[in-house]
Amino acid sequence: MHEVLAADLLAPVFGQAVAEPVRLHVQAKRYLVASNPAYAAKLSQDSSRSLSLQGGPMSAQECAGFESKPYFKDALKLRVWDDLGKKKAWFEDSREDALQYLEKLMLAASS
Repeated sequence: MHEVLAADLLAPVFGQAVAEPVRLHVQAKRYLVASNPAYAAKLSQDSSRSLSLQGGPMSAQECAGFESKPYFKDALKLRVWDDLGKKKAWFEDSREDALQYLEKLMLAASS
């Protein structure tokens, strides 16, 4: 469960506001697929494949439970950003430039 490992690593440095959306981003994918049929059609091949391994679309009851989580809306935003990051040429710069940009964002979030 990569989301749990990442959230556990981020929490001590960046706090819950950063860590919890990361922890919930897989659930956010399952929620978005269940609540927005057009979303599923836009998933990358890898995300579509992993969806079934992650439990598939949420049930109505699971969606309601997910909506009650404190960082629900932030997790949805992160999920969409995650999907955008999988598209080629999302960053016109090199991979290193993209990582440097992400590092700057993380440092700003921790201040």
